[in-house]
Amino acid sequence: MAHKSVCLLLTLLLASCASPPADNRQTADFREFVRHFFADPEFQKQHIRFPLVTVSLCYNDDTADLEPVVDQLSASHWVFMPGPDVYRCENDCFDIVIYDSFARRHRDSGERVLSFEGAGNGINSALYFAWQDQRWQLVRFEQLDDLQPGTADDGHGATECRSPFWQQ
Repeated sequence: MAHKSVCLLLTLLLASCASPPADNRQTADFREFVRHFFADPEFQKQHIRFPLVTVSLCYNDDTADLEPVVDQLSASHWVFMPGPDVYRCENDCFDIVIYDSFARRHRDSGERVLSFEGAGNGINSALYFAWQDQRWQLVRFEQLDDLQPGTADDGHGATECRSPFWQQ
């Protein structure tokens, strides 16, 4: 009887080690979250950690060069970001998903980067999400697209930046 109890105890112990933790970030379906994030303005705003760190590559008229500009965006200045059309698709859709193992799972890191990298068109944007307070939150937005020189000039070395490629 003692032998059966020990075996049962070991089995339960091993099973508990193999089970994901209760707050497993994989259970929060990130792909579904992203679709909701780009579809619902209120949901989106509730899932952003403000002030949001933003990084943009901007054209500076004085230096005639692209320069990274780091800023922080407050909730009062946030404008809904609908995302690319692919995230509003309802029928005959597919996602390109790249996994880091044959198990077709992402590591349970609590971090995700949604990156838009163009093929020869200069698009290079990234949204950084972190699992915080039991939910996904946008914590950083980078807009590093190649820009053509702008025409804006305020007389003080105006810097011109573009909005995300899907809002143009």
